[in-house]
Amino acid sequence: MYRISKLLKDKNWSQRELAQKIGVTQQTVQQWISGKSTPKPASLDKLSEVTGYDIDWFYRLPEKDEEISSTENSNRFNPHNTDKRGQQILSLIYELPEKEVVKIMSELKDKTDYYRTLFEELKVKHESKKHQTF
Repeated sequence: MYRISKLLKDKNWSQRELAQKIGVTQQTVQQWISGKSTPKPASLDKLSEVTGYDIDWFYRLPEKDEEISSTENSNRFNPHNTDKRGQQILSLIYELPEKEVVKIMSELKDKTDYYRTLFEELKVKHESKKHQTF
């Protein structure tokens, strides 16, 4: 996740420091940054609590004035820029029978919908926590 990498730079924290603050391993933080995994809801809540950033901040795209390193950029698939990774994906898809392509596209849509819904639920939950008075 681009934003976690930015957070580390902005706060001058190491991956290990962030991991300790939110109760995960340094390897977990490393996987988030590389895009190999994403934070679970409890970790997102803790990230928000520790950093003061809203949960949705972690999912925002970089602003125009923020640069993404070439490594971070290469971890993203952009359908408008068919680099080697995109070409590999497309060539694999073209080799499949139409029935499989439809199935895979349906699964991808379901996953995308799931993560959008999860994100919205987390955002609502986080906002309601912020507005609770004790």
